[in-house]
Amino acid sequence: MRRLLYLIIVLATLFSGYWFVVAAGLDIGLGNWILARQEDGWVAEYSDLSTSGFPTRFETTLKDLELADPRTGVAWSAPEFRIIAPSYRPTHITAIWPHQQTLASPYKDLTITSSTMQGLVGFGADTSLPLTKADITLDKIDIVSDNNWKVHLGQGSFTIDRDDSNPLSYAINLDAMDVSPALTLFNITDPANILPDAFETLSIKTIIGFDAPWDRKAIERRRPQITNLKLTILKAKWGDLDIWAAGKLTVDKEGWPTGKITLKAKNWREMLQIGVASGWVPPDAAPKIEQGLAIVAAFSGNPNTIDAPLGFGDHQVWLGPVPLGPAPQIRLR
Repeated sequence: MRRLLYLIIVLATLFSGYWFVVAAGLDIGLGNWILARQEDGWVAEYSDLSTSGFPTRFETTLKDLELADPRTGVAWSAPEFRIIAPSYRPTHITAIWPHQQTLASPYKDLTITSSTMQGLVGFGADTSLPLTKADITLDKIDIVSDNNWKVHLGQGSFTIDRDDSNPLSYAINLDAMDVSPALTLFNITDPANILPDAFETLSIKTIIGFDAPWDRKAIERRRPQITNLKLTILKAKWGDLDIWAAGKLTVDKEGWPTGKITLKAKNWREMLQIGVASGWVPPDAAPKIEQGLAIVAAFSGNPNTIDAPLGFGDHQVWLGPVPLGPAPQIRLR
């Protein structure tokens, strides 16, 4: 009995020592990372950094956190940010964002409020801290810009899973309900009130390849850029507009995509009407585009539905044989 009690005391002492060493290492490591960012010219400040949770977890809290990257002009600030990890697995953390935070760029300043924004984030056992997975829960998210447009998300989940056989490839998925987009943000004008306030559902499932891994260098140096994208499925229902898409794209070093995405869209005439009213489609070109899309729809067997490939190449986009205009340039700041 004495030997068992002695063994328990020794193990408890060893574990306590382990906990306090790791907790001190977390505080020192994060503090040194902040100092390194300051030396790189960042704005990197916090008012307090502490770790608690003995003995079952490491709960690290940073208060009044401010980070700003001078190279991109992107800045993030939060009154509090918490990182929680079980004592037995400190590389698998739960990140908890505050109910209000701000994100600024040279283009927009955003205020983000939420009921819940938290999730499990996993990292590889390496000093570069490669991201291996993330599963983020979102609830009652509001994003308001400094020029007063607003985006609302009722509920959603955002997941990332790295491909173990290809560390530059990630499955990235979003499932959301009650999404109210800012029509002014996307320059959408809806004179006939075709669109309701919110998407009923929005689901996006992708596999994306990058030119570098998502690890600590992705924050410290530059964001990895997309090299290829497989859109497994995109489904969106927005009132009478029902959209489905899937396909593959490759992206060159300048961010120009090449490839095809099959698009199926119901009530395409209403979409064209919105495109003209929003200035996306020149009014004098609309009749020819409508005529071309009508031919495309005829091949699908339903005059109200388009089922055709979106083609990307030479910096342009086509829907079937119909030119739609310049392609988007895909670059991550």
